[in-house]
Amino acid sequence: MFEKIKGSLAHTDFGRKLKPFYWKLTGDIRAKKGNPSKKNILLACLPKSGSTYISNIVSTYPNFIRTDLVVNYGHSEQEIDSNQAVRYRNINYVAQHHIRYSKNTDFYIKNYGMIPIVLTRNFFDTIISIKEHIKAESMVWPMAMVNNYIIKLDDKDLELALAELFGPWLFNFYVSWSSFSNKLHITYEDLVENENILFEKIFRYCGLEDNKIEKCLFDAKSGRKNRLNVGIIGRGESLNSRAKDFLIKISKYYPEIDFTKVL
Repeated sequence: MFEKIKGSLAHTDFGRKLKPFYWKLTGDIRAKKGNPSKKNILLACLPKSGSTYISNIVSTYPNFIRTDLVVNYGHSEQEIDSNQAVRYRNINYVAQHHIRYSKNTDFYIKNYGMIPIVLTRNFFDTIISIKEHIKAESMVWPMAMVNNYIIKLDDKDLELALAELFGPWLFNFYVSWSSFSNKLHITYEDLVENENILFEKIFRYCGLEDNKIEKCLFDAKSGRKNRLNVGIIGRGESLNSRAKDFLIKISKYYPEIDFTKVL
């Protein structure tokens, strides 16, 4: 009932005054500042960045699960759902989502004691992987609408289309998280170059015992399907030059941001 009231009043003066009380009712009181004895890991990730592989490895740590903090996928933005956050706050978990940093994300990190890990990948490589995924698996994404017209374009035109459609979201993700310092920033490139070093960094940041890394890697790889897809760095070198130019052009609007990890 309160959700309906909140939705209808959201853009009124009264609704704006009501908002702090709404957050109090659904946030602070219900979350109780999270459970400090539990590890709630939020893996905020770019698409095609190895996030499923990483979250599967972490979830094999003793008394851990891999879960979802959203209720809908498909074309929906993967914003954290308050009911899911409350439901899992007393459980050790890792949740991977294509989620940008925002006031809403910040609220859940701080009030639910979430440990934010941000996973990125070179944008040129990312567009190539998105292209292959769209052709082989699915056209449904939360970042952009892809239709049959787009999928039938020749390779070079398709790459340009995907850069123009997905590029703004990739930059939005990267720039938004750049404004938040209390995080661990890891990359797909780190994973491919030396996964043991990467997981040692993750485990230590999250307060997990790094002597369990080898067992987690073994359990995850032998117990269920866990893929890193191609696992090659630099595939974006073949990206259409017009697509590259488009992405580079967007970066010029953020002169204060260091994009060397993704461009």
